[in-house]
Amino acid sequence: MLKILNEILICFLTDIVSVAIQSSLTKNCWTPMTASNPCEPGDGTLFSLQSYCQGEGVMMTFRDDGSLVHSCSGKCVFKNAKDQLALRDGPCDTFTRRENPSGTIVLTHTASGLCVNLDAVKKLILSSCGSSPYLFELTQSGN
Repeated sequence: MLKILNEILICFLTDIVSVAIQSSLTKNCWTPMTASNPCEPGDGTLFSLQSYCQGEGVMMTFRDDGSLVHSCSGKCVFKNAKDQLALRDGPCDTFTRRENPSGTIVLTHTASGLCVNLDAVKKLILSSCGSSPYLFELTQSGN
């Protein structure tokens, strides 16, 4: 009985741990592209990599089912019609994480099989994983 309770607690805790997702190269963080409060993004708000890596607005939650949720707004990450990563109230898309020996990760959109990458203006998009996919790191503090 105690083992089952511990497993439930571990599952619950892993579902609520917030992390900042940052570029392993530049250390810039995933941030909703809003002109106002990053904890109140509208549906369809896109993500970009920005040097600002402080506060609740950059924190994300990886759920056990593979979905990715913007922690302070509770909005789900999804792939829009232009293969850009955006936020909405739901449903959530799912992602897989592949960790490299260096501790960096590659994020893949489960439904499309495409990897999270950057476009020319640092918006997060999905594209072919190719031979050298974009690498990210997770940090508890966003630093």
